[in-house]
Amino acid sequence: MRTIFLTTIALTVFLLSGCKDKDPEPTGNGKLRLKMDVNVAGSPLEINKQYTTPGGQKYDIELLKFYLSNISIIKEDGSKISVKDVVLADLSQPLKEPYDKNAVGTIFTFDVPAASYKMLEFGIGVPKEINTSSNEYTNEHPLSIYRGTDWSWAGYRFIMIQGKAKNTEDVANAFEYHIAGDAFYQTKQIDKKFTVSKDQTEEIMLHLDIN
Repeated sequence: MRTIFLTTIALTVFLLSGCKDKDPEPTGNGKLRLKMDVNVAGSPLEINKQYTTPGGQKYDIELLKFYLSNISIIKEDGSKISVKDVVLADLSQPLKEPYDKNAVGTIFTFDVPAASYKMLEFGIGVPKEINTSSNEYTNEHPLSIYRGTDWSWAGYRFIMIQGKAKNTEDVANAFEYHIAGDAFYQTKQIDKKFTVSKDQTEEIMLHLDIN
């Protein structure tokens, strides 16, 4: 297991499959599924549920979105397979219609070559070459202005966390935590061996802790 820190978000990757003896290299195509699992203060995230910081401050999260981009998987021989250019992990309930179900949400399933892999690679945020490009996407697209992440000349908000926090007088005040800008784009490489078999689905869970 490997843990990676995204500013205030800790990301852990779990491979949801059992250990196997080494089999012959598979052929054909299978599916790779990425699932987002988010915890807040050690508990599963529930939008608008009240949480308490270690210091005793009460707060809730009303919105959580973040981009993953240039998603790739690397074979045992080092060759790279590009899986998806960009997805928007959106914990909103319900999701704003319309949306591409394999590019917006918390579960993403991709067709990939059946093979043995040793690494998952992705960026956190939107890469520079498209971050400030003209926004002419359909409403279903994860980069559409319809998704509420576009920040005009500044590009896209890579991570958005919004909610309310109560002060010492128990009065709730809105807070926003947004990360944007090319300088904050990060590329992550996660060493994780897995095999995608023909006509089968291999599942990887991205576990995020917000504290």
